[in-house]
Amino acid sequence: MKQFIEAPDFLQLVILKTDENSVEARRLAAELSEEQLNWTSSPEKWSIAQCLDHLAVTCERFDKYYT
Repeated sequence: MKQFIEAPDFLQLVILKTDENSVEARRLAAELSEEQLNWTSSPEKWSIAQCLDHLAVTCERFDKYYT
């Protein structure tokens, strides 16, 4: 968190880290089956696929408004 607080260009750092996290998420998800991606421990919990979709939508909106 300190890295972000002390960043001279906060938004550029957020964009960079978002891109890095997207690459890492793709790498990790590529190793999982569709069943693994969609598994949930209960109906109230999100699957990995739902979490990744949520992050992708959020990142897309962030990019749209701040780049």
